[in-house]
Amino acid sequence: MKKKLCVYIILAFIVSIAFGQDMYEPVPLVVGFDTQIWRGLNDIRTISKGETVYPYNGAYLYDSINGQDYIVDIDIDIGNNNRRYYILANALVPASGDTLPESWLTPVDAPKKWIISYYLNVLRTGNRDAFFKYERPWMEHTFELIASDQQTNIPYTWDRWFEEMDILRVESLIFNTAGLIIGGFQRCSFFMHTITPFESGYRITVSSDRSFTREVNIPFETRLPFPRYSERKVFDLIFIPDGDYMDVYLDSKDTKLASFAKVDSVFITEIENLFRTNTYDISKLTSWPRRANGSMDYPPSVDMSSYKTTHHTTDNLRLRDTPNTSSLMVTTLSKGSAVQVLETGEMQIIDGITAPWVKVLSESEYVGWCFSGYLEEVAKPEPVAAVDTISDEVAKPEPVAVVDAISSEEPHIEPITRNSAEEKTVPLWVLIAIISAAVVLVGGVVLFIVKRKK
Repeated sequence: MKKKLCVYIILAFIVSIAFGQDMYEPVPLVVGFDTQIWRGLNDIRTISKGETVYPYNGAYLYDSINGQDYIVDIDIDIGNNNRRYYILANALVPASGDTLPESWLTPVDAPKKWIISYYLNVLRTGNRDAFFKYERPWMEHTFELIASDQQTNIPYTWDRWFEEMDILRVESLIFNTAGLIIGGFQRCSFFMHTITPFESGYRITVSSDRSFTREVNIPFETRLPFPRYSERKVFDLIFIPDGDYMDVYLDSKDTKLASFAKVDSVFITEIENLFRTNTYDISKLTSWPRRANGSMDYPPSVDMSSYKTTHHTTDNLRLRDTPNTSSLMVTTLSKGSAVQVLETGEMQIIDGITAPWVKVLSESEYVGWCFSGYLEEVAKPEPVAAVDTISDEVAKPEPVAVVDAISSEEPHIEPITRNSAEEKTVPLWVLIAIISAAVVLVGGVVLFIVKRKK
């Protein structure tokens, strides 16, 4: 299975070269120091500093004569023959002479490496199916490629795809002295023309390697939205570091391509575990990447099963690690954000408002402390007033008292007595009838007497 997939990839690469080599314009690079180039163990040569070479494909991780490292294919004219050799990627520099700071370079043994930031969101969900949200075109393309080559009647499944896929590249952003590798599942390689400081980062003018021109075989939508080679051979990438993050833009800060986060080997191992087996140990991920102000694009997952909104923010409100304004910021909650207050801290006066700090859980799944002077409690519903109406229910009998011990004697029953006043009470309608009759009688007598006098 894996061999067949590799064969497909190699064939696609060869065909892409046939389609792309006529349009490809190699980027001249300069050898930065005297170094060796090789075709095999029996063909090793020395190339001098300052020589110009023309790279074929961008840097990739491979076994070099000095161990595993990033290497580049270059074409060298030897006599009347043009031959392809390998050279260490970091032995080359742009023809302009521009260089990146050494701290920006990504050696093979770097303790921390750049991953595309959405990997963190996949980790938060704890479900590898979340990769589909970001990598569906590439995943479906490779799935169909493998499934169409099945020689058995056993259906090819996504579980098998995740288990057998051996070309996952977790490391997503790699800087060499003359080139870079960038992307998600489908990474692309570029060579550098110029490197110019830009704000706190760099604007790097780049053009692609030859493999980038293979638009025929690999769906273009599987890549980050770079310009097609047929449209623009040269363009600018802007890199702005921000704490543990790197934001990347195309041409200007108006067009953001992606964000990357720098993580240690533990994160990379757990991402690989989640991809292969759909399981990982979140307890090992103790320090999530933060921006310079302390905020996190994707915070660790939290339990929302008992969440209930108790307050809303009345203004944009910073969420912090600890209850003071000097602690690291977790995120900024926008005005109107819903939160649940979990804990109340000390009182403080901020902006002339006296209120306590409170620990909250936001509806957006962030946990932290904020100043409660900018929180408004959610209005509680008014209680429904009891209505004094006649109930159709039958009155319930009084509960029978529990007796501590069972008596052998017959129970003593009190005789039922009646209130004598109740027995002599005259109904109201009788009284009204008597009074009415008396009035009629008296009126008749008075009328009779008046007539007699006349």
